[in-house]
Amino acid sequence: ITISNFNYSSYDVPSKFNDFKIVHISDLHNKMFGKEQSEILEEIEKLSPDIIIVTGDLIDRRRYNLDKAMDFINGAIEIAPIYYVSGNHEAWSGKYSEIKDSLIEVGVNIIDDTKLEITKENSTIYLLGLSDPSFLTSNYTDGTDISNMEEYLSNWSNIEGFK
Repeated sequence: ITISNFNYSSYDVPSKFNDFKIVHISDLHNKMFGKEQSEILEEIEKLSPDIIIVTGDLIDRRRYNLDKAMDFINGAIEIAPIYYVSGNHEAWSGKYSEIKDSLIEVGVNIIDDTKLEITKENSTIYLLGLSDPSFLTSNYTDGTDISNMEEYLSNWSNIEGFK
């Protein structure tokens, strides 16, 4: 388990979020970190995060095991709210509906292609979740129109909090 700490500061982030802690998890690929993911969950708990963001690849499409992924999710949701964006392995597995339903059932916030407000003491920040382009096409680049993506992202930059 590798832990990297980053401090982000910007005048655009409300001061109420100065000590706001985000744990970012990505690419677990059905790996196990102790019984029922206890090792990784203990490390996350030590960090006392306000939220946990999971950015895809909870599962590995070649050795699909939703139970292992849910061991992590069930433990992590007890530590802090989880916000989830899907990854290419979820798309390639052909089982994203099952994965998504399981995540929603335990209270995970799915933010695929959405913007979500997080409010703390009357101050707000936004999370923007962008799906992996492989959800749009079976070939990673076919059908992906970069100009549309740039236009989509530029629209977000005109919203307060994305400038």
